[in-house]
Amino acid sequence: MKKNLVAAGLGIIISLSAFAGTNNVDYKALDHFKKTFKGAENVSWVKVGDFDEVKFTWSGENMAVFYKIGRAHV
Repeated sequence: MKKNLVAAGLGIIISLSAFAGTNNVDYKALDHFKKTFKGAENVSWVKVGDFDEVKFTWSGENMAVFYKIGRAHV
């Protein structure tokens, strides 16, 4: 039982850390990113002027996507 609780706790921590730093990210951008880039790793979000920039690794490639706040990706 104790091992199951530890495993569940680690699973939650890992899933939350995959999208760390998303507190101030536009919800439309975050939703689009999660649907479009499933399995993305090393995800980091930064505000750049009127844009949300997300840098990540997907299918072994380093990538970056810019989202205009309140709109789809650019």
